[in-house]
Amino acid sequence: MTTRQRSELEAAIERATEHGIEVVGHGHRKRDGAKIYCTTSHSEANRWHIVALVGNRLTCDCHSRKLCSHRAAVHMYLVVQLAERAARAEEIECELEIETRDRSESE
Repeated sequence: MTTRQRSELEAAIERATEHGIEVVGHGHRKRDGAKIYCTTSHSEANRWHIVALVGNRLTCDCHSRKLCSHRAAVHMYLVVQLAERAARAEEIECELEIETRDRSESE
């Protein structure tokens, strides 16, 4: 990611946070199997924006010409999910190590 792209992402994350944009649902698109995420809209009440993960790219149905806050919210959501999975995997690994150690000590 270039410095400019990082700067645009940080600005979009700030807007998403400021406006309370959040992921409220997720699933798969039937047409191509792409993962989709629904986010709240700042400008329209009772409106969701759909952000699709196509390959490694997030696309949004909004009309923004710059990196939108909806894609930034999904980016943050995915980063948090990844961190939670990594933490859970580490917990499981630690438990397995303890179990293995306890088993070998009892033999």
